[in-house]
Amino acid sequence: MPEAIAHLEAAARELPQTDYVHYQLQAAYRKESRTVEADQEMKIYRELKAKNRASTVPRPVDSQRGRGCPFETEYPMSDYVVNAQLSEPLCPSCL
Repeated sequence: MPEAIAHLEAAARELPQTDYVHYQLQAAYRKESRTVEADQEMKIYRELKAKNRASTVPRPVDSQRGRGCPFETEYPMSDYVVNAQLSEPLCPSCL
């Protein structure tokens, strides 16, 4: 286990924003009864996980978004075409 911890510590230094590295490191610390360090890594993991989750929530880019298109975060507004029948902008995937 000490060798695994050393590798995980190196990974955490190299990839400090990678949540799952901190999760694996806390699990390794717990197996070695290093609970203080494990708790610190779990805290880092939870913070990064929350940050990553919040950053992946689709958000409308401008006032024309939010009309229910499942692809609305994938295309810039300039790629949208107004559907004459619906009078609403449609992204290239919905055309």
